[in-house]
Amino acid sequence: LFTSCATDDIAAKIAAIQSATKSTVDTNVSIRATVTEVQQSADRIRVAMEVQAQTVTAITAAVDETALAADSMSATIGAIREDTETVASEIDRVGQGFAALDGQLGNLKTSAGDFVAKVAA
Repeated sequence: LFTSCATDDIAAKIAAIQSATKSTVDTNVSIRATVTEVQQSADRIRVAMEVQAQTVTAITAAVDETALAADSMSATIGAIREDTETVASEIDRVGQGFAALDGQLGNLKTSAGDFVAKVAA
């Protein structure tokens, strides 16, 4: 009877150990699945961050290009302003030349009138 009780006790302990082992294995499987999900999430986050980094790089390049274009446009506008000032100055000189020519034509008219008067007399 004592052996039978001991055997039943040992069998019960073995069953408890087997149950605990199965529970541990099931828990480990669950933990492994969770770790896999976390790794997959981390991979997705890493990919998203890489895409964002590429986007930031593209934006930075576009801003740099825009700044260069603005600088170039500023230089072009400055050159146009200088050329406009030069043309305006040349137009002023042409106007002065016409005024001088008008004065000389007036003198020529007077001289021609005097000459005609002398020849006619």
